[in-house]
Amino acid sequence: MVGTSRAAEISFTARVFNAGQALEDGLVSEVLVADRLMARALKIVEEIAGHPEPALRFCKRLLRRSEGSDLRSSLDLKAALQAIEH
Repeated sequence: MVGTSRAAEISFTARVFNAGQALEDGLVSEVLVADRLMARALKIVEEIAGHPEPALRFCKRLLRRSEGSDLRSSLDLKAALQAIEH
């Protein structure tokens, strides 16, 4: 995730940047050559699919709701979701 300033710069300038810059800015988690992309994607999918569905759903919810929240609210939500899960 980029900060507001960087997001505004990207949006307003419509400047094109390469994969290395996207990696540096944190817009992507890794950069691969095209012929390794599918194998890497499948490996990540396998890893994610190995976790319980409810835990993944709660994690996704926590990530989305934490974006605009303060630390206390995020921790409270995490505690509530963990209580439900266990």
